Amino acid sequence: MAELYLQRPLFPGSNELDQMHTMFKVLGTPKRDQWREGYRLADKREMVFEDYPKKNLAKVLDGVGEEALEAIKMMLKISAQKRGSAAQALQMAFFARQERTPSTQDSGNKLSPLP
Repeated sequence: MAELYLQRPLFPGSNELDQMHTMFKVLGTPKRDQWREGYRLADKREMVFEDYPKKNLAKVLDGVGEEALEAIKMMLKISAQKRGSAAQALQMAFFARQERTPSTQDSGNKLSPLP
């Protein structure tokens, strides 16, 4: 959803590790208790993650409306157990309203309501 708004990749990377590094630079490096499965695999491969602070996603996605930003935040949770499902996303305010323009700026291109 963020990539549709930005019209470019949110976390570009030349490979899987580079992409994770890019993700952590924006979302912050997760702590072990937040992403146990990821650290378990990293330990097996003797990988160490650099510690990055979490950036303000509203600034990274400048101009995205608050309801869209909340939906994006839910979708970007590192832990699959904490990440919302598609059904949960559809219950969020952004998807529940008739107009689904992710930007606070009116693009003039209104999406028709979902059936």
